[in-house]
Amino acid sequence: MDIAANYLPSGDCALLRQVLQYLPNTEVQNVLRKITGFKYIILTEHLPIGDFIPNKDVILGQGIRLKKGSG
Repeated sequence: MDIAANYLPSGDCALLRQVLQYLPNTEVQNVLRKITGFKYIILTEHLPIGDFIPNKDVILGQGIRLKKGSG
């Protein structure tokens, strides 16, 4: 399933484990809009150690934010 493009089924809880780090910022925004209807959201992502610039944009399929020193 393409979480950014496809319809998400309804439910009480959305679990996203290390998903958003792979998506361009525009697709992250689409996903966030879709999950606002859930009562609970559990979201995990990698964060670089130390200071970093958050949310550097990535090109789909070309790595993750962590490799760019972002999270």
